[in-house]
Amino acid sequence: MKVIIYISIVIIAFFAFAAWTQSILTHTAQDIAKHLDIIEEFVSRDDWQMASREMIVVQDKWNKIKKRWQMLIDHQEIDNIESTLVRVQSWVDLQGKDDCLTELATLKLFFLHIPEREALRITNIL
Repeated sequence: MKVIIYISIVIIAFFAFAAWTQSILTHTAQDIAKHLDIIEEFVSRDDWQMASREMIVVQDKWNKIKKRWQMLIDHQEIDNIESTLVRVQSWVDLQGKDDCLTELATLKLFFLHIPEREALRITNIL
């Protein structure tokens, strides 16, 4: 009987941790995506100064989020985000509208794809 209770506790803890992890990934990814939408709007209007200011906000948020995410996801995903963030910042600095919008779309895809990829689903397990 004790074995069943211990196994049940472990299973419940596993699913609770998975739900907590999914919640963190989803919430933080959506938060960053909102800021990327704001940057996209500024870039579309050629407001490079405001886009640059918003990039600072995104960089600060990412530096805080990255510490948590490094424990939860594949490091290749983090490297992809890091390199794309650098490219977006470069295009904002160079005021390259088309390239900046392209990189912003890629960056948003990276952020929003991670919670989906890390979700506890049978398709992700197999």
